Parts: sequence; C-alpha cells; structure tokens
Amino acid sequence: MLLGVLLLGIVAWFRHRNGVIAGLDASLLQSLTYAVYGGAALTLALLAVLRTKAAGAAPPQQMLLYLGGYGAAELVAILGGTVWLFGGDRIPYLLGIVLMTLSFRLLPIPRN
Repeated sequence: MLLGVLLLGIVAWFRHRNGVIAGLDASLLQSLTYAVYGGAALTLALLAVLRTKAAGAAPPQQMLLYLGGYGAAELVAILGGTVWLFGGDRIPYLLGIVLMTLSFRLLPIPRN
C-alpha cells in the first residue's frame, strides 16, 4: 500500500523537477484539495473508532478493521498525490503520507 503511494510521489517529484506540470482546471483542483482535507479529518475519526472496535474483536475481524483504516488513509494519500501531480502543491500529499504512517501506528498488526 505504502509503496504505491510513495511511487506516485516519486513520479510527481520527477515531473515537477523537470518542469512538467499537467495542469487541471482550478476549480477541480480546489475541490480535490478540499476532498483531501475533509478526507483526512474523516479518516482520523475513523481510525479512532476502528482502534476502539478492534481492541475487543477476534483476530480475523481485527485484520479487516485494520485494512479498512489503512485503505482510508491510502485514499487520502492518493488524492494528495493527485493534487501534487496536477497542481504542484505537495502539502496534501505529505499530509496523506503522515496519515498513512499514523494509521500503521494506531492499528498495528500483531506479529504472532
């Protein structure tokens, strides 16, 4: 999951480094940016709920809850990467990466 999001960031970074910016309509880009910030807030709330729900769940159900939290955080990171790739603002992408890292810390998969 994280590897794909990091690869998107690498592609965006190389394209911007070489001066290639594939622009989107400003209103669409603004909507995507709002979606990233709104999605980040909702994902934080979801992670808190999933953490408390997973504490009392059986291991197979825990894994499904964890994957749901990871997927929500990945969606925010992909939207942030899209904003960076097509608009040049990398802050939403970095927010998504931080959110993914937080989801891995809040919902740790047991190693036993």
